[in-house]
Amino acid sequence: FSDIHPTIVHHYHDTFSVRLGASYNAALPAGVLSFRVGGYYDSSATSPKDTRLDFDTLPKLAATFGVGYSVHGFTINLAYAYVHELDRLVTDGDIAPVNGAAHGDSVDDAGNPLAAVNNGRYHGETHILSFGVTLRFDELATRRTR
Repeated sequence: FSDIHPTIVHHYHDTFSVRLGASYNAALPAGVLSFRVGGYYDSSATSPKDTRLDFDTLPKLAATFGVGYSVHGFTINLAYAYVHELDRLVTDGDIAPVNGAAHGDSVDDAGNPLAAVNNGRYHGETHILSFGVTLRFDELATRRTR
């Protein structure tokens, strides 16, 4: 098995993304409270027949929400994103297993092509929770006078 040199081709293609967001800042007696909302769509990076599990290339829809508070050079942010991947049913898969006994070719011991392994239903979703703290030293060091 020392002469196995498979080439794994993903067949990526160009994608596009549409994003929209808004924020509202409310001045408080001490600091600023920020509210954020947004969303996006990312197109798929592969055709259905090239769908695989090693890279997530499904089209995505997402909704995002966030809140932040800033005071005297100190900011704290909390955000949440829900990413829904549009379902994809693959019936014409084009990815076959690699056979090490056949020098890495996708054939069985008799030389017949192996069946595709990527047919099936693909679905995914992701929940992202983010927390961030920012310190702006120039503002922290500056003495505020009123």
